[in-house]
Amino acid sequence: MRENLKSPFSAHPNLDNGSTVFVDVANVEFKITDRQPSPFKPIAMLDQEYTLEQLMKLRPAVDLTGLVTISLAGSRGHGGFATVLSGDPQVAIKVLRFSKSRNSKPYIYERPLERRTLREINVWAALSHPHILPFYGFTTDHGDFPSMVSPWCEHGNAFDYLRRDEGVSFEERFRLTQQVASGIQYLHDLKIVHGDIKPRNVLIDSQHNALVADFGLVRLDEWQGARGMTTTSIFTGSERYIAPELVVTRSNPNPKATKESDIWALGCVTMEFVENIEPYRDVPNHLLKETILDGEKPAAQGEGENVLADTDSPFWDLLRSCWEHEPKERPRILDIRHQLHAIAENLGFNWKDEVMRGMSAS
Repeated sequence: MRENLKSPFSAHPNLDNGSTVFVDVANVEFKITDRQPSPFKPIAMLDQEYTLEQLMKLRPAVDLTGLVTISLAGSRGHGGFATVLSGDPQVAIKVLRFSKSRNSKPYIYERPLERRTLREINVWAALSHPHILPFYGFTTDHGDFPSMVSPWCEHGNAFDYLRRDEGVSFEERFRLTQQVASGIQYLHDLKIVHGDIKPRNVLIDSQHNALVADFGLVRLDEWQGARGMTTTSIFTGSERYIAPELVVTRSNPNPKATKESDIWALGCVTMEFVENIEPYRDVPNHLLKETILDGEKPAAQGEGENVLADTDSPFWDLLRSCWEHEPKERPRILDIRHQLHAIAENLGFNWKDEVMRGMSAS
């Protein structure tokens, strides 16, 4: 038996049938009461362990077309491909800044962008974790490509939040770091590579918690489901946070993000959150590629602004391990979480809530 789920692109007649998502539901048994996703109320995280493919069948993306309008409040932020706008009711709407060709021949970016958007919508809809930005649904009301609807995070992204609010304590910065690591572990456990980990892709909610966001560059490891979900993007993340193996060169024209490259980027984010150091902060943009390929690390220990810059610092030992040139030498995400927890305990920080979730996993 094959079930034809509604595609986010179905409202667009220019697309061929390859944009339709087909899933095989014949041999899947769910140990949970069937529930239809409700607009603006994400399904709670399941206690049972499922594969990503099973979760995508359980949580299909919700079509919110006609239910969300763009607020006059306007833009909240810009990314490489999209603008985040506020909506009514108060939600965030990720609108792609691209138009489709009005001729018979599509623009060169149309097919890759369609596949990328389809992948982002389906993967994001399947996720449910306290430190992953919830996905409410998609709408086809705002442009040629589907827009994605998520909660409105009043404190914005972590990059701006940590610079704007000087009252964020050292302990709070460390807690946010652990929350990001928790979200990344959830993705890696589902064999999802984020591909673009950076402070601007971490949002801060009303309770000052960190939510990993922006799944436009996700890559799926060991995917056995529908074709088109594993297409590798030609984009490899933000330059200051990318691992050396992701730098595009003549001998490496099509690099692929991996869990190990995520770990490099997470090391950069951890440093930036805790020590307030932007990676390669003294390197101009035009020299970044050369600097990374020359083997320079994102920062040196002496640049630290907190007590963790001390000579005998397990924190900086952890960062350096994340920045090993050989990807396989970098620690796993679970090892990072254990080390961060040990450092927090040694500093006298004591959190008994969500930062510990999932650390007993193998």
